[in-house]
Amino acid sequence: MINSQLKMYDIVFENPRILLVLENFNISLGFGEQTIQEICQKHNINEYLFLTIANLYNGKKTTAIHIPHFDAAEAKQLLQFLKTSHTYFLDEKIPKLKRLIDQKSEKFPNEKCSIIIKKFIHDYAAEVFIHMNYEDTIVFPYVEALLQKQETTYTIDQFRKNHSNIEDKLIDLKNLLIKHMPPDYDSVVRRRMLFELYDLEHDINIHDFIENNLLIPIVKRLEMKQK
Repeated sequence: MINSQLKMYDIVFENPRILLVLENFNISLGFGEQTIQEICQKHNINEYLFLTIANLYNGKKTTAIHIPHFDAAEAKQLLQFLKTSHTYFLDEKIPKLKRLIDQKSEKFPNEKCSIIIKKFIHDYAAEVFIHMNYEDTIVFPYVEALLQKQETTYTIDQFRKNHSNIEDKLIDLKNLLIKHMPPDYDSVVRRRMLFELYDLEHDINIHDFIENNLLIPIVKRLEMKQK
């Protein structure tokens, strides 16, 4: 388990996924022998917020995560994290998967299969864009308005009730590749696509957990104070 007295170098060296956490918190490499606590203090990041998210990316099960009481200051930091993670998904991760599928489509068993898989991933990319664009244009500005004590008719419950699950289509595509593609299908292409899908699913699951279990409770507390 990651704790605040560990050196940041050590946890990055052991698990490169932590690089994504650093990027989303706008922490650059080159931190020498500094501990997590020292780096968080230097960047004005709540160390418990950092540890909560870092331990998710370090493989700790969501059911075992203890979530401290976060408030307005942490809401700002969390918004920064989530906004940057949206850029990662929309500009890097999903386009990479689309390119892989488009480039390797000639190796699919037949044209029908090629059309199905390409449509699958292109539809999924559109769904993720709609999902995250809603958060970028409606939810996050609402939280920022709340932090500035501005009047608004929106509530975080509206987001919670409409927070769609964007993992299901990834599961369907994995099932297609694992269960239903012919045994003689190019194993290298299949493996590369599955690796990308599992990696994307891992990050999307953590992203959703953070929104549901960190962002929403913080915003509900802000709303109560506003009232």
